[in-house]
Amino acid sequence: MKRLKYLLVALLWTSVHSVSGQNAATSSGGQVVTVQPKIMIIPYTKEGEDLRTILEEDANKRIAIAKIKEGFDGRGFTTVDFVAKLKAAKDNNIFTSDNQTDIKTQIIEMSGADVYVQAEVIAERGQSGSSVKLILTAYEI
Repeated sequence: MKRLKYLLVALLWTSVHSVSGQNAATSSGGQVVTVQPKIMIIPYTKEGEDLRTILEEDANKRIAIAKIKEGFDGRGFTTVDFVAKLKAAKDNNIFTSDNQTDIKTQIIEMSGADVYVQAEVIAERGQSGSSVKLILTAYEI
């Protein structure tokens, strides 16, 4: 009997704490508050390619990254401007190493983003016109 009493008290205590935890996720108006991750869009790079020169030499990649960022912004996500972070890294002399993987990692870490989306842009020109293919891959930081 004593054991049953302790079990009931433990169940009651657990249910009270789970209900109060659920209330913490609601706003004062009773609406559920959804926390969106902060996202940064970066260009796809092959091994040994320099992030700076990829963006400086290819306007299509700059445009694609800007449009993808606008798409996330338009859907209520908080985004981090990769180009601005790249310029800040350049100004802070982060580009002292020849290893581009380390530079990419450093920019991602200093961005404060929760997720980064790698955008591979494939521009094709044909007789009927031009087209662009995008391959987007998201990674949790």
